[in-house]
Amino acid sequence: MNRTFFIVAIVLLVGAGCERPHSDMGDQDKYNTYQASDFFVDGASARPLVAGVVVREPSIPTTLPVTAETVAHGQQEFDIYCSVCHGRLGNGEGMIVQRGLTRPPSFHVDRLINAPDSHLYDVITNGYGQMFSYSERVPPQQRWEIISYIRALQTAGQHASPQVRAALIAQGDRKTPTAGGGG
Repeated sequence: MNRTFFIVAIVLLVGAGCERPHSDMGDQDKYNTYQASDFFVDGASARPLVAGVVVREPSIPTTLPVTAETVAHGQQEFDIYCSVCHGRLGNGEGMIVQRGLTRPPSFHVDRLINAPDSHLYDVITNGYGQMFSYSERVPPQQRWEIISYIRALQTAGQHASPQVRAALIAQGDRKTPTAGGGG
C-alpha cells in the first residue's frame, strides 16, 4: 500500500512539472512595436508612457534634423565604426571581408533601403547576426548621424549609373568567403 501511494505521488509530482501546450509566456498573442491595433481608440498598439516614468537613457531623439553638418558628422562616425566591415561606400566591401571574415550586407539592397530608420538604430544599438552591439561605443545622437549618412549613401547609389548601382548591389549579394580565403 505504501509503495503504491509513493509511486502515485511521484507520478503526480513529475506530471505537474511537465509543460502544457501554450504555457510559455513568450508564446502568446501580442503586438510588435508600432503595429496597428483595433483594440485602442487611437489605433496604435504602443501606449504613451505613464506619468512619473523614469527614463533610463539620456533623451534619444526619435527624429533628427538632417543637415549637411549632421551628414558630415555621420560620415566621420561611419568611417570610424562602420566602414571596416561595411566599406566606405556601404557596399559590404570593408577590410574584414578582404581578410576573409563574414561579409556584411550592402546598404544598397532593397531590403535595407526600405528598412525604417528605427531598424538601423536597433542594429547599431543591439547588434545583428555577426555584428556586435555598438551601444557602449556610439552614443544615441551619433547613431542617428550615422543613419543620416547611410541614407545619403543609399540616395547617391540610387542616382548612380545603372552599372554602378548594379555593382553596389551585387557586391552585397556575393557569397561570403570562408575564413580560409575561399570563394
